[in-house]
Amino acid sequence: MLLLTELVTNAVRHSGAGDGAPIQLVIREHTESLHCEVTDPGDGFDRPDEVEPDHSQTGGLGLVLVDRLSREWGTRRTADGSQVWFVLAHDREEWRAQSA
Repeated sequence: MLLLTELVTNAVRHSGAGDGAPIQLVIREHTESLHCEVTDPGDGFDRPDEVEPDHSQTGGLGLVLVDRLSREWGTRRTADGSQVWFVLAHDREEWRAQSA
């Protein structure tokens, strides 16, 4: 949830989309992972080679968290805007036990 809220917040604050512009969220469960995508109508950005925190500012740690906590992540431009995605590894049995 933390990583999803970071990406949705980035889409709202930084995409340049107007009020009421759609943001799409897709979550897919695979055998050993969750794949999450946030798509917005903005221009997007290229994934930086390195993501380092800027300790001189408050905030701005969303992509640092995505980079450090996900198995992998990236960006892509779509026909309708741009997308940031990430993959989280999970132990399916442990996840089901926690959800019960």
